[in-house]
Amino acid sequence: LNEWVKERLMPSKLEQAETERKNNGLIIQPHDDTPATPIVQEGTVYRTSHRILLDEQVFHQSLVLILKCDERGIIGAILNRPSSKDAELKKKKLPLRYGGRYGLGGEGKPETWLHCGNQALRSAKVGVPVVPEDESLVWQCTREDAETAVEIGLASPSDFMAVLGLTLWEKNPPPEGFGVPLTKTNLAKDFVPVPKSAI
Repeated sequence: LNEWVKERLMPSKLEQAETERKNNGLIIQPHDDTPATPIVQEGTVYRTSHRILLDEQVFHQSLVLILKCDERGIIGAILNRPSSKDAELKKKKLPLRYGGRYGLGGEGKPETWLHCGNQALRSAKVGVPVVPEDESLVWQCTREDAETAVEIGLASPSDFMAVLGLTLWEKNPPPEGFGVPLTKTNLAKDFVPVPKSAI
């Protein structure tokens, strides 16, 4: 995983400079004195841009996939943090990733299953694209979808990633001193988008 991340997701110095130049186009400049806010899009992978606060160390050098973004908040999954548990898919153990501190509640789905870049899985419509109505690289599916795809020979277990837990950001966190935000990190200040060409 380390080599894969370095090759595909960690930008070179030239790519960093290009990303910073392009990020100016990804910023909504408000008309008042409010700080600029990046456009957060579902299906985008973000990486941390600098060291993170001690109480949010899980985000240090993290890659976060944005799964949902609406008026209430943002739901993401950390992709590159190992968990102490494994997921089993057709008797093969897969590393279970730590996606964040929040669970899916009473939905009965302890893991989020993803696949990326497998054309056969996309053509067979295994799961749903993270970005609807888009040629999304990342698709979300169920454990049952993954098991069936492996069983019929459409994919191998290594084509899937299982993530336990999610990360949440509120669109309007409480003002400082008036409650605790769900996550103390800030997408606008602490993360930069990873270019789709690097995924």
